Amino acid sequence: MSGNHLGALLSHSFRDLAVLRVLRLSGMSTLRFVDRNSFVNLSSLQRVELSGNAALRYVDRDAFLNVSYVTDVSLAGCGLSAVDRQLVDPLPALKSLDLRRNPIGCDCHARWMRLSNVTAVDVGVCDVDPGGTATGCGPRIAALFNAELDVQLTDTFTLYCRAVGSPAPRIRWTFPPSHDSNSSSSSAQVR
Repeated sequence: MSGNHLGALLSHSFRDLAVLRVLRLSGMSTLRFVDRNSFVNLSSLQRVELSGNAALRYVDRDAFLNVSYVTDVSLAGCGLSAVDRQLVDPLPALKSLDLRRNPIGCDCHARWMRLSNVTAVDVGVCDVDPGGTATGCGPRIAALFNAELDVQLTDTFTLYCRAVGSPAPRIRWTFPPSHDSNSSSSSAQVR
């Protein structure tokens, strides 16, 4: 599936594929995020390659569900600035999580990467303790869309917002009041 033009891997993108052992999703120039439960009940899956996806900004902490034989996950060369430590929790057989060549900053979101015996990161990522605590690490919002969007009045569009943090961030959308005198409402439908 490498090289396809998918914008996201949504829940249940890969589900109940009992004979799948290796999943290659590399070089997908438009892939921005991997949502919760993207990989479900993949009883033979051993390797997941998501490397070389420069637009990839977010992988949900619950992306993997009932995939207990995964030994290798490659997220090298993506656009990830942070990854939740809980991503590795549902992967008991994991031997390698490759996070090299990502713009990971040294803060409380990255400390676990240096302490993990399965994670590969670039030299220099958190060589010094960044501070913060495992139970109190403020959210880091993944940049999944541009700050300004031009959309035709009759078009529909979807905005996704995802964040990394401990505890898990809860996201709420708010909109400024309308300044249009012809408008009777300042609400918008958000799902």
